[in-house]
Amino acid sequence: MPSTQTYIELFERLRSVHLHVDARRCLAVRNRNTTCNRCANACPSGCITVTTRTSANEPREPDGAKPAENGRSAETATLAIDPERCIGCGTCAAACPTGAIAPRKPDDRSLARQAAAALRATGDIVAFACEQLTAQARGKYDPDTVVPVRCVGRIDASLLVLMASAGALTIRLTCGNCDECEYRAGKAAAELACQDANAIFDAWGTRARASVTRKLPAACRAIAGPAYDPDRRAFLRTAGDAAHDAAHDAADLAIDRAFEHASDTQRTRRAVMETGTLPRFLPPRRAILLDALERLGQPDDVMLNTRLWAHVIMDENRCNGCGMCARFCPTGALTVRDDDRAETQISWISKRNAEKTGFSGAALAHAPSLCLQCRTCEQLCPRHAIELSCETFAVDIPAGAVDEHPLRDIHRDKGGPDAIRNSMAKLIDSPYVTG
Repeated sequence: MPSTQTYIELFERLRSVHLHVDARRCLAVRNRNTTCNRCANACPSGCITVTTRTSANEPREPDGAKPAENGRSAETATLAIDPERCIGCGTCAAACPTGAIAPRKPDDRSLARQAAAALRATGDIVAFACEQLTAQARGKYDPDTVVPVRCVGRIDASLLVLMASAGALTIRLTCGNCDECEYRAGKAAAELACQDANAIFDAWGTRARASVTRKLPAACRAIAGPAYDPDRRAFLRTAGDAAHDAAHDAADLAIDRAFEHASDTQRTRRAVMETGTLPRFLPPRRAILLDALERLGQPDDVMLNTRLWAHVIMDENRCNGCGMCARFCPTGALTVRDDDRAETQISWISKRNAEKTGFSGAALAHAPSLCLQCRTCEQLCPRHAIELSCETFAVDIPAGAVDEHPLRDIHRDKGGPDAIRNSMAKLIDSPYVTG
C-alpha cells in the first residue's frame, strides 16, 4: 500500500494546464484504506490507473476477498499516474466526489458563464458540444448558442442543475461519434450526470430536462445566405422582451453568487481536531448544487435516488462508538455528538436551519445534504456497522435535516473487576464470556 506522501506526489504529477489538483482532498490521501478509484474508472486515456491485488497464498472469504485483521478485505491498491497520457478532457474531475481534481481552461465558473451567455441567446436552451462535433458542424451552428467542451464527460450534475435554476428548460450534451473517439468513456459519464440531474428535476417539479444527443437543437443552427443579419436576429430575439432580459440578468447574478458562496466555503477548512477528526471542507460543486436547489424552490416529498447523496443505515448493535466514520468524513456530514465532547455544527448546515433531534447522550449525526456518497464511512468501519442507501428524502436536502443514531460509549466497561471479561467479549463479539 503506497504511503500518504506517495499518493500526494502522484497526484501532484496530474497538475497541468488542464487540471488543478488538491491532493489533500483525495479520499485515498486522507485514509489510504479507502477504495475510491472513481477518477481512474472515468479516465478515458489510461492516465490514471488503480491496480488491486490480493495475495494468492492467503485464505479468502466466500466472496473472494481476503479477510483482514479488522474484518475488511486486505486487498492492496496501487495508484499509477502517467501525466503524458492526460488529454485534458476533464472527465476525472467530474467523477471526483471531493473536488480533489478540478478542470482548468475553462474552469467551472468560466464554463457556467459561457452557458449563461448561450442561454441568453436561445431563451431556454443550453447546448454543450464536444470538440469532435463542433469540428464536424463548423459553420452550421451559431457559435453564440453553443458551449464548446473537449468532452461532454466534463459536465457534472451540479452544472446542469445550475443551468436549470437559471431558466434553462432544455439542456443538451451533444457529442459526435463516440465509438470512434478517444474520449469515448466520457459519454457514459455524461449520461450518468443527466440521469442524476433529471431525478432532481422530477423531485423539484421543474420542466427542465437534460440529455445526451448526437444533434444540436434547431435553435443553435446558423441561418445561411445573404439574408442573415446577426444584428437583426439579435434584435428580433429580444425586442419588447424586457422581462426576458431581467430574468436572465437575475440568473447571471445568481450564478456569480453561487460561485462566490462556493469560494467562501473553502475558507472554513479546519485543522485536525483534538479528537483526531481530519479537516473538513465542502466541495465547490456541492455548494453550487445546494445554492441552485435553493433557487429551484422546495421539492416534493418523494424519495430521491442519485449518486449525489446518501442516507446512513446504522446497526446500533454492531457499532462500538469508536467514531472512526466521523473522523474521516470529508465534509462533516457525519459528526459525533457527546455531552462531554461535542463537535461544533458545521456552518453550512447551520445556514440551512438544521435542527437537532433532541437526543441526549452520545450520538452519530448524519446530514444527507452534505453526504457525497463517497462511502469512506462504510469502508472504514471496523465493525461493519454502517451501510449507505442511495435513496434519500428530497425534502431533507434543502432543509439540512440531520439524522441521529445513539452511540455506545467505547470507553465503557474498561475499568473495574470485569474489565478483562468485557474487553474479551467485545473482541470476539460475544456476550457469553465468563470470568
